[in-house]
Amino acid sequence: VIRLFLFLLSVILPVSLFVFIAHEIFWEKEVVFDAAVSRYIFLHTGPGFIPKVMTGLSFMASPWLLVPAYLMLIIRFGWLKKNAVLAIYIFSAGLSGFFVTFLLKWLFRRARPSNPSLPPPHDFSFPSGHSSAAFIFYGLLIYLLCRAAIPKSLKYPAFAILALLSLLIGLSRVYLRVHFASDVLAGFCIGAAWLSLSLGILYRIK
Repeated sequence: VIRLFLFLLSVILPVSLFVFIAHEIFWEKEVVFDAAVSRYIFLHTGPGFIPKVMTGLSFMASPWLLVPAYLMLIIRFGWLKKNAVLAIYIFSAGLSGFFVTFLLKWLFRRARPSNPSLPPPHDFSFPSGHSSAAFIFYGLLIYLLCRAAIPKSLKYPAFAILALLSLLIGLSRVYLRVHFASDVLAGFCIGAAWLSLSLGILYRIK
């Protein structure tokens, strides 16, 4: 009962937050939060290596990196470890998470910020696909590390690094002006809910 309650909570809370963010943006026309975050980043970041670091962080959740990374995980667990259920889960979680975000983008059709630092993507802005993909993929890595037979002294720092990396990827999208801060938060919500839902399904199957 407790496990079921925690599972439902891990899905309902991020979905509720996503609905709240969408309501504020599209029904209440709220722009203060996004403007404040963008202004803060503009005033507290300087020239030099920061744009290169942020571009590198953004690449960490791009299809150019995630597609090969997912394939490596599928090969490792499906072929080398002979764990077909886990391999299918990894494939399904990554692909379905992408399609959910894609459908939401076309549902809300929010234009991207003006003057982006990167070549502007051709899709819509809300929610952030990089943020949801980062949460799902690096959250999945955390789950796989939990199952791995490695010392806890190595697991916990790895958990912290992967979680921080997900957050920094979201920050990079705002810094590079390809997303609003609310897009990133909404992307994290979708990623968290979808990861929790898919892990719950995996638990029931196994």
